[in-house]
Amino acid sequence: MVEKMKYIIYTKSKCPFCVDAVKFMIENKLSYKKIVLDDNDVLCEEIKEAFSWKTVPLVLVTANDENFHKVGGYTDLVELFEKELDEEKDTPSE
Repeated sequence: MVEKMKYIIYTKSKCPFCVDAVKFMIENKLSYKKIVLDDNDVLCEEIKEAFSWKTVPLVLVTANDENFHKVGGYTDLVELFEKELDEEKDTPSE
């Protein structure tokens, strides 16, 4: 279920996709923590290397297992959200 998920988003202030990703989370009332990497190029590179991701934003998600998993960027976040909503629609209510 989408609303039970928690997100971490690594961003840079001047990145338009980062701004869009944060705006998307706010508009959809998603629980998230934003980590701005503007002044820490070393950490930014380490995070991108650790998750095999070349750009920002980098969105991670956790749900029931409390482990974080890579979602990807802004487009991937939107696709995940839409997929989860579609699955909820297809699940019969009790």
